[in-house]
Amino acid sequence: MKNDPLNMIVIIDGKRYRLVPVIDDKFPEEKVIDYCTNFFNISFDDMKQRNRKREIVFARQVTMFMLYKFTNLSLSQIGKIFMGMDHTSIIHSKHAILDLMDSDPSIKNQITNLQNNISLLFN
Repeated sequence: MKNDPLNMIVIIDGKRYRLVPVIDDKFPEEKVIDYCTNFFNISFDDMKQRNRKREIVFARQVTMFMLYKFTNLSLSQIGKIFMGMDHTSIIHSKHAILDLMDSDPSIKNQITNLQNNISLLFN
């Protein structure tokens, strides 16, 4: 049986981690945004607004995280996409998503699935 890189598990200090493939080529931001808006079923116009509803904030933070991970955009450029947010807002979003992934297995699975789907779509 061949090793499937999407199903490889690494154990570090007794914790199991699923490996996510490394992407060499970066993707156009429009494709990442389109995929995220479809995934969360939230319009990009809603994501760009300063709305504080939990589901919109979460979708916005995950989309920022995916743009950071899968594009060549700088933090400032990602902030401009989201109605001129400061680069520190993007850093906060990145850390918030990583913290949620560490503390909530269902969110970790959701985000890992989203990452895998994005990487598969654009490879």
